[in-house]
Amino acid sequence: MDAPSAIDNEPQPFDFRQGGILSDRQARVLRQRHEGVARALGDRLTLWLRSDFALRLARVEAVSYAGFIASLPATTHLTLFKLEPLRGVCILETPPPLAIAVVERLLGGPARRLGEMREVTEVETALFDQWAQVFLEEWQQHFTEQPTLKAQLLGHESAPCFLQSASPDTMMIEVVFEAAFADGKVPVQLAFPYPTLEPLLQQLAPAEEFVAPASVTTPSARPVAWNSALDEMKLAVSAHWTGLELTARELAALQIGDVVQLSPQVAAQVQVRLAGRVKFSGRLGTCGGQWAVELSGAAPAK
Repeated sequence: MDAPSAIDNEPQPFDFRQGGILSDRQARVLRQRHEGVARALGDRLTLWLRSDFALRLARVEAVSYAGFIASLPATTHLTLFKLEPLRGVCILETPPPLAIAVVERLLGGPARRLGEMREVTEVETALFDQWAQVFLEEWQQHFTEQPTLKAQLLGHESAPCFLQSASPDTMMIEVVFEAAFADGKVPVQLAFPYPTLEPLLQQLAPAEEFVAPASVTTPSARPVAWNSALDEMKLAVSAHWTGLELTARELAALQIGDVVQLSPQVAAQVQVRLAGRVKFSGRLGTCGGQWAVELSGAAPAK
């Protein structure tokens, strides 16, 4: 038995965010959906190319953008696309030998073997985009939760080291397929920024609500953990106060420039609403030359 090399014994870096960005339920649903994508795409591409084309899902995992780029070959074929109306740039990575063999088949060739390892030319890229469109259209059909999704091709890149479609620490959902065509098997990858898929993931596998056990009698016995998926969600915040009453006739007579007098006590009885619900009480004031509300307490429970 060969002795382990020094490299095998060196500690390897690990990004602890990778394991927690997807819940078990979300990861399971994504795997199931992409297994369906693989089966349907294999059948569709076989008919479209009039040649056997098999696709098998290898894995679905979360990686950092920097880690994803570092894992790619120095030369490959990257198709950049957007999923309108979602934000963010997604990536379809296809090894050049597969892309060249597909182009040969589209031109009427036998494509009995995979192509050579080189950059895909501009003419080949234009033809191969047809294959990419078929690939992405089939993907869209398996995510009917957002029927308006439409893949829009943005461009191409052959050297991953020069691609900067996201910040290095952006988490990506990487979907790796094994494609069997001509006489070989090669990986084909989809990479989506997590913020792009987050709205879709919330529909596919919404966060499970916390249900307290029957034996728990006080609501504070087991606090609900904060769901980090809500970090970037925006809520409308508004301030309201009561204490002024006008008749319908007085209200109808109001014009631009009229002054409505408020009681001084109103400024100390402001209701702060989050998404339309009263959550806090506060006092009206100013801060930095702008109107502001100082929170004085939680709103009474109803």
